Amino acid sequence: MRTFLFVSSFIIFKMREQSKAAYRSKTLFWVIFVLCLSMHTILIASIRLYPFLDTPNHLAMATIYRYYGQPGNHFADYYLIDTVLKPNVFHLFFCGSTIFPSVEFANKVFYLRIYIILLPLSTLLCLIS
Repeated sequence: MRTFLFVSSFIIFKMREQSKAAYRSKTLFWVIFVLCLSMHTILIASIRLYPFLDTPNHLAMATIYRYYGQPGNHFADYYLIDTVLKPNVFHLFFCGSTIFPSVEFANKVFYLRIYIILLPLSTLLCLIS
């Protein structure tokens, strides 16, 4: 009987030690993940213009979309906004919306949200599942 109690208490002790180690390992992973994500966010947020070749064209289209219907400009005379579903239509609507103070700020928010936060998190979720 004593041997059984000793073995069962030893097994319970080892299980607790393993769960503590697993908890420490998971905590360390999340701390490192959030630290790397924060450093990447600071790095990308400090860049004035992103090094994409077509960014000026997208920002110009978003600016035209933003001020298209306002009186005093002649965008309607020279431009036609194509809202057919293309890969950049969401970027056009997002950056051209009036909830942001400027198109450039909306572009920063867009890239910070999509490329810096959601891409690593979605990759992490795919790896976990």
